[in-house]
Amino acid sequence: MSKEHTQQIDLIRQRTYTETETIKDHENYYNLINHYQKQASVVITCTELSILIDEPHKKTTFDMARIQIQTAVNTVREMMGTSE
Repeated sequence: MSKEHTQQIDLIRQRTYTETETIKDHENYYNLINHYQKQASVVITCTELSILIDEPHKKTTFDMARIQIQTAVNTVREMMGTSE
């Protein structure tokens, strides 16, 4: 990522953490995801940024928070003998 994009993402992350992000922040975030998806897979590794992922982007990004949570749930289910 470019330095400018890294700074934008960090500002959006900080604003999300303090619950002060704006609609424009959301738009900028989605634009950055779309920009980088043209080059490679996008991996979200920050829980604040995971919160902002909208439904269309859930299918096109690797969200590590969601992946880890789902893996934990599946592991507990297997341990308890359920598969739902």
